[in-house]
Amino acid sequence: GHLFMESKLQQFRDLTGTGEQFARSFLESNNWNVSASVNAFLSTQDSTPADNDYVPPPQPQVTERLFGGPTRRRSRKRTPIPWENNARLADLYRPPDFKFRGNFVQAADAASQEGKWLLVNIQNDSEFKCHVLNRDVWRNPKVTADIEQSFILWQKPHDDESGNSGSWYCGFYNVKSFPYVAIVDPKSRREKKKFENLSILGNGEAFHMQLSHFVENNPPQSGRGHKRLRENQSSSSSTKETSSEDAMLQRAIRESMRTAREEQKLKESMIEREVKHQSNSLGFKDEKVGDQEAKTPVEKKIRLDSEPPPGPDTTTLQLRFPRGFSAKSVKRRFRKSDTVKIVRDFAWSQMLSMDAAKVKNGSIEKVQLRTTYPNRLVGNLQETLLKSKILNAVLAIELND
Repeated sequence: GHLFMESKLQQFRDLTGTGEQFARSFLESNNWNVSASVNAFLSTQDSTPADNDYVPPPQPQVTERLFGGPTRRRSRKRTPIPWENNARLADLYRPPDFKFRGNFVQAADAASQEGKWLLVNIQNDSEFKCHVLNRDVWRNPKVTADIEQSFILWQKPHDDESGNSGSWYCGFYNVKSFPYVAIVDPKSRREKKKFENLSILGNGEAFHMQLSHFVENNPPQSGRGHKRLRENQSSSSSTKETSSEDAMLQRAIRESMRTAREEQKLKESMIEREVKHQSNSLGFKDEKVGDQEAKTPVEKKIRLDSEPPPGPDTTTLQLRFPRGFSAKSVKRRFRKSDTVKIVRDFAWSQMLSMDAAKVKNGSIEKVQLRTTYPNRLVGNLQETLLKSKILNAVLAIELND
């Protein structure tokens, strides 16, 4: 249709810098094949002046025998890139420098060790959209930053027949169209997300938004955790321990999903007991104001808002409790604008609700938060989670004696 021809015409003009009439003559002579037209254009530059009146010669006719006679298997030849002899265009469409050098297995292992997702890109040099991907997406600064932080990019041509490379991947994952871009779990080697919308694969900003949304909902796991898991897989006892931890985590999640009313009642009951215990241990008597009991500073410190609903302004944290508590960890959503102190207060209330006896001699000021990857103590309680870079993270709860 008209739009199809206009698109091809614009592609040819962008690549060669020629006028519309001149570009149209080349495309019509090559059946509107952009790659063949650009190749023909470049091959005539040494012998033909670049004027807009020049009309390239038609392609020679080829007669082939369709039936009969012995068949012969032809060796596969690499399809030349039309601009590979043009330094300016070759630099414009060159593959990204930060792509992983190695086969698929090596790339997956590297991503697993670093705690990142594996971003796979299979290219076909005869498809112009593959070169647009190099030019407009992989060179986008936001996309580059996304990959550096959360992904390892593995890019290979579809006809690369070296071990565990492009040709093998296409056969194993049934890749039929190009460019092919997908996010693969480096441990299970399964596709987590496949990008099939070609308009996104030609727009750096749109692709950046897709990667950001994926990472927000699927935070990469700790690389050290991956490595530790591989080392422990040789021991049957550690396998049982891992299964036990998974069961404990599932139980903690179920417990955290109680209704807000039941959970609030439990918190208030445990808070009241803790307040009375601390007051008695310090020699204080309960004070009455009218018909209501005076609230102590301890009770005020652990007043919490309800859990916010999922959204772009929230993040999910996993809190790991010290050894000896009934639940090893619990997950909860917080607002990115919440302070570290709110997370600390929530952790304290959970510890009280699980086993107040274990913290009866302690106080909320002794609760410390530590990130697991990288390992660092979160000291400023007044900073927001966003400023402290605690998003989709795992926090270890420590009681400082």
